[in-house]
Amino acid sequence: MRALSETIAALWRWLLALFWRLWRRFSERKYLLRFRSGSSSRRRRDWVKNLWLIMGGVMLIVGQLSWIVGLALLTVFLSFMILDEGR
Repeated sequence: MRALSETIAALWRWLLALFWRLWRRFSERKYLLRFRSGSSSRRRRDWVKNLWLIMGGVMLIVGQLSWIVGLALLTVFLSFMILDEGR
């Protein structure tokens, strides 16, 4: 049993080290700076944030898994539609 817990701990340390290396590589590339920061983009992101908050509240109220999955997929579709910059 002790060997299993040591193996799990070693695996966990390895995964954290991998995540840290990937995060550093991701953040060094300044990838996040390529997103637009104008007022129209900010307004669209606010719409999507409010959409997710409202739909999340509806999901909590309904509480049925089939409705939650359906509303989540609908919300993802609407979010992509709102944030699409290829107009």
